[in-house]
Amino acid sequence: MNIADLDLDTRQFHWLSVNTLDIPSDYRYWIMLPGSLTRALRERTDQFSVKVIEQKDLQCLWPYTGQDIQTNCFSRKVLLMNAEQPWVAAHTLIPYSSLENGLDELTRLKNKPLGELLFARTDTQKDHIQACQTSDGWGRRSRYILHGQPLLVSEFFLPGLIEHEYQRTASLY
Repeated sequence: MNIADLDLDTRQFHWLSVNTLDIPSDYRYWIMLPGSLTRALRERTDQFSVKVIEQKDLQCLWPYTGQDIQTNCFSRKVLLMNAEQPWVAAHTLIPYSSLENGLDELTRLKNKPLGELLFARTDTQKDHIQACQTSDGWGRRSRYILHGQPLLVSEFFLPGLIEHEYQRTASLY
């Protein structure tokens, strides 16, 4: 897969509640994973890394407000990698209001995974879990509340991860 061809942006997909979708078994574990995706990936490879694709400010319609209001956000797109193979493309949106109220450290993660920070905190909440189908597979997005402030994390599970899981589970039998 050519990394330059990946343009997985949470704003371009039609998201539905995971309870309304028939998610294929190859993706169900990943979509429904309640804990840290970073931890689950690290358990499968000792060559895990984060590759930052893009960080920028943008305006977007913030979901869950019930209104079509443009919100200024910090956008971060990364690939979660196994060596040189992308396993997950992730897109995080953080409203400026969240940055101004204690989440500004999230703009300085560099190559650190956001998941490690989110799941290391005892006050992190996760809700509004949704999923969508893409041309490369499936994705999920969730709203996180950290220090009382919202952020939106979308994760797209790429073919390399699904193939790795197929080979790993096949070798168990």
